[in-house]
Amino acid sequence: MSTPILYIALPVFSAFVLFFLRKKSKIMLTFSMTLYGMLSLLAYFQVFGEVLKIGSISIALNTTLSILGREFILSNADRFFLIITCSSSLFWLGGLRTSGLSVNVIPYQMLVTASLTAALAVDPFVYSAIFVEIAVLCSMPLLIHAKAPLSKGVVRFLIFQSLSLPLILLGGWLVAGSQASPSDFQQIGFAGFLLGAGFAFWLAVFPFHTWIPQLSEDTHPYIAGFLLTLFPQVALLVIIDFSSSITWIRDSSLFETIFSMVGIIMLVAAAVWGFYEKNVKRIFGNLVLFETGFLLILIGLQTTLTVEVFFLSLIPRFLSLLLASLCLTIILGEDSFTGDISGCFRKFPFASIGLMFAFFSIIGLPPLGEFPFKLILFNSLESSLELKPVWLLIGFIGMLIPLFGIFMKFFQPSKSKFQIGETWTQIVLVCVGILLISLIGIFPGELRLMFSQLFQYLPFIG
Repeated sequence: MSTPILYIALPVFSAFVLFFLRKKSKIMLTFSMTLYGMLSLLAYFQVFGEVLKIGSISIALNTTLSILGREFILSNADRFFLIITCSSSLFWLGGLRTSGLSVNVIPYQMLVTASLTAALAVDPFVYSAIFVEIAVLCSMPLLIHAKAPLSKGVVRFLIFQSLSLPLILLGGWLVAGSQASPSDFQQIGFAGFLLGAGFAFWLAVFPFHTWIPQLSEDTHPYIAGFLLTLFPQVALLVIIDFSSSITWIRDSSLFETIFSMVGIIMLVAAAVWGFYEKNVKRIFGNLVLFETGFLLILIGLQTTLTVEVFFLSLIPRFLSLLLASLCLTIILGEDSFTGDISGCFRKFPFASIGLMFAFFSIIGLPPLGEFPFKLILFNSLESSLELKPVWLLIGFIGMLIPLFGIFMKFFQPSKSKFQIGETWTQIVLVCVGILLISLIGIFPGELRLMFSQLFQYLPFIG
């Protein structure tokens, strides 16, 4: 038994089985949630490469699977990613029925998750682009259905992600060749340009960012929340794996400069575009760009502390994004494609408060989930003689202003009487999300202690 079989092959096989059980909605939901719950626990407790003991049964848990001359490797360095991915899938499935979506989307969700996991696991790195493209294609049934025909956001998502495929394949091939002759600076420079362009399409770096706000606007909020949680996260982790595997890239003096510059551009661009946005769904997309910029700056610093902060911040990130997507689904209801939230507090008080907590957590407002991690980043940059902390403050303030404008709409006068429009299930899910985000923000040290045993395996430290 190997970890790629458990985390890639098993979900793919399960997706095909569940596809033929579409009329058994309870079985589909229970099985998929149980599977992701068990995979999350396995990644947290089990050391990969050692023997897995289940009662009297002992299973050698290998980390490598070879297929057609290519290797899929899920080692201890990937356990944090697997915990986040499986846990976010578990949480997303937990709110699926209350979001109004059909359980028929579960097989496609499992295929997307398995494809993105394969993108991180495959070696050589260049094949990651192929599996990301497979994930994009598998996500199309989630985005295109009777109530949401083909839209500009979906088309841009498909085109921009597909454009990264040839760029990364060619750039990766040139990088592999340059390792044999590292003195060929012209080839290295051209390869770096191609890879940079491919990563820019992946991460929606300005000016290739337009598909994220558009996708958020044109897609069901709960679907958008799932896709925008996983795709940027996997792209960032693939970049980390690629960079840490090639010494001359990691040791380059330009590494921190490039990542910091790109991250700041994304922070400021998201704030500027968000300032003029009135649609809450497009602001949700801009918050994803804002968060990606923050994570890029963390990657560029290359210290033990910032690498730990990067991985730990993925936890409140996925909780905040999924809570926001659930609250948007509840508030907008049948009008989920209009984005009108005027006076919604009088009808959906719990979802309105949950959305406020989620959005403010993403930008790092104290004492919510992401505040400790953004504070650590700010302190890490404070000693710098450059203006990076100033740009961070500009991005934070610029993003805060449109959020206050959005939330003022919550309390606009309305003819409707105050009522609780959420179901009991929705209230419980929203309250659990608020509680988890608040606890992480108040007790970040406890979160670090929970995952301290995984820090020794993290890549890219030092």
